[in-house]
Amino acid sequence: MDNVNIVDNLLIKPLVQDHLDDQDEESRDDFIHEYLKEMRRRHQKQETTTLEYIQEKCFQEILVNVGQSRRPSIKEQTNLPYVEATIMEVLRYADIVPTGVPHAVAQDVQFRGYTFPKGVTVILNLDSVLQDTDVWGDPQNFRPDNCLDRAGKIQKRDEFIPFSLGRRVSLGEATARMELFLFLTTMIQRFKFVPVNGK
Repeated sequence: MDNVNIVDNLLIKPLVQDHLDDQDEESRDDFIHEYLKEMRRRHQKQETTTLEYIQEKCFQEILVNVGQSRRPSIKEQTNLPYVEATIMEVLRYADIVPTGVPHAVAQDVQFRGYTFPKGVTVILNLDSVLQDTDVWGDPQNFRPDNCLDRAGKIQKRDEFIPFSLGRRVSLGEATARMELFLFLTTMIQRFKFVPVNGK
């Protein structure tokens, strides 16, 4: 086993890392290069297939509950749980604001053996919650089912905090979520999104 580790650590891993570090793919023509290229291709294909599946599932839900003869309205939100779950997963996955707005502690606070004195600035790490494997299982994978219960209904988790939390939660959350719902349902209702290369 020691010999295998020596070969792996001194020969294989450095060669693979050298290929990963080399951005000029055209200059390589060997087994490792082809293997890494195929891994990237399969990963991209799997992501595309997953997104096509999610898009089709959203479309079918819209088709059944709204149809195509009229535009979706906000009143359909409760009838489109998979679409709503997809929007929630986009907000969780995209995580465009990884930290909350800085807050000041109003009084001395004891927390897990630490003292936060009155007036100290506290910055929330929203990313640590939205990407927590204990909560989301595999947070690097885009899965709308994260936001649904077993009955297929929206499940609002306490850890779903893309707009921050507490009294300082974003005042624009309701408007932003409404606009996202109307925009996304209308787009999926009328268009099919495909990769640029058409594959």
